[in-house]
This record gives sequence, C-alpha cells and structure tokens, in this order.
Amino acid sequence: MIPESAGSPEPPAERLAWSVDPDLRLLTILCRGGVSDHDLLSRIPRIWEACPEVIGYNTLVDARGLTSEGGWTWPALRGIARQWREFAQGRDAGRRTAIVTNDTWIAMLAGAFVIDYRGRGFRCFGDPAPARAWLASS
Repeated sequence: MIPESAGSPEPPAERLAWSVDPDLRLLTILCRGGVSDHDLLSRIPRIWEACPEVIGYNTLVDARGLTSEGGWTWPALRGIARQWREFAQGRDAGRRTAIVTNDTWIAMLAGAFVIDYRGRGFRCFGDPAPARAWLASS
C-alpha cells in the first residue's frame, strides 16, 4: 500500500488520509474531523496526481469519523466531480465507489451527486465490511 504521506505530505493529513492498494486495485480515503470544502477541492486531486492509476481502481471512502466542523457544500461536491470527470475522461467506467457513513446527510448528498460520475457505481454503507465486499464483487 502507498501511504498518504507518499502522495500528499502537507497538513492536515490527520483529517484526510489515503492509501492505494495496487493488489486489490483499491483507493481508500479516510475522512476524520472537519474535512472542509477546501480540503476536498485541493487535496483529493493531489491523490490522482500522485497515483494516476487510481482511475481504474475502486474507491472506499470511510467518512464515519467526520464531524460537522468542516461541512461540505453542494458546489464543492459538484466541483470535485467536475475535476474527476476532467481527470478520468471516462476511463473509470465500471469502477465503484463505496462511502461508509452513519450520517444521513452525507448519504443523501452521495445519492444526489452520483449523476456526476456517469458509468461509476456508488453506494453508501454503515459498515466497511459489506462496502469492501461490494467493491470486490466488481
């Protein structure tokens, strides 16, 4: 696995950490505390720059540790989707993203912006085990 520090060493690493497992073809993003819109828009694209092969990987976003300190807005989520489309250029078709959360608001947001990720499957889970199983079944 490639640790978050290999691709994006700047603070606040404790709020947004990531790893890549080339054997499982899986990008894991861990969100803790108050991950802000700025964090999303500036740090997530750096993952793609550091590891462009994640275009063909499934993604597990563990958002169970998020707090309301950061707060995500609709424009920021749409902005990250736009950046992903420009980066992936459709090369991620058939891949999946699982979001692990117990927050109803995050689950609703994820369900609403799935249209911005055409060709990519999205599902929310309350526990990482079924999320990983769903990702592995693709």
